[in-house]
Amino acid sequence: MKDLNAPTDSGSAETWTSDFLSELETAEREFVVHGPTYHTIHRLAAGIRCLGRSEMGNPPLLCPCTENKTCLAAAFLAALSGGPRLVLPYAFSRQAVEEVLKTVTVSTILADHPGDLPEKSQVILPFMLKEKAPASFHNGIDADEPFLMLFTGGSTGTPKVWAKTARNMIAEARYMIARFGITAEDIFLSTVPPQHIYGLLFSVLIPLIASARILDGIYVFPREIMKIAREAKASVLVSVPACYRVLKGNFL
Repeated sequence: MKDLNAPTDSGSAETWTSDFLSELETAEREFVVHGPTYHTIHRLAAGIRCLGRSEMGNPPLLCPCTENKTCLAAAFLAALSGGPRLVLPYAFSRQAVEEVLKTVTVSTILADHPGDLPEKSQVILPFMLKEKAPASFHNGIDADEPFLMLFTGGSTGTPKVWAKTARNMIAEARYMIARFGITAEDIFLSTVPPQHIYGLLFSVLIPLIASARILDGIYVFPREIMKIAREAKASVLVSVPACYRVLKGNFL
């Protein structure tokens, strides 16, 4: 198995990502169980990467309004390879997205369907990403350059922006992979949404970096969780304490 926790002093995101990207460009391995492959992620990433640059020559900001983990993985790879930087809202309601647009200048919204999004927003749907060749990571961003902004939910005041670098995200994912012994044979089942940092890290980025597989849904009800876990032979549950307590008290 690759040493996913190997230290590096390089400031290049290419160095930080080469160990888990080099073998994905032609991989037909599933990312989603019975669904999209790692090659699909790379093709989508190439399309996202080609969305253009701002008039000032800086990377534009892309707002993924989707819980589709394949699209989120592709957006993550595209951002690392020099594509649009990412802005994740705390929710996909019109109000939440409008708060994002008031705070930062977003050029494009990536969504599963048009939905109730703010007027005059440029909305891109996955089928509109025409690029077919895998994304190139030879000219990636600096490892310490902020490329991801997350918005807090505002439960204790005005929503705040939380910026993360490639080194932040990849180093944390690598640590968790080593800490919990995650391998390519694992299958992840999640009960939490992927647009928040915990769900993004554990249900998208850690499986992606470990070449593992995921179940694409977000499962909420205890009986549903147990049924899906048994049928898919899930080995990793990504959830919250309340869910663990219910499962332990009634099903385990």
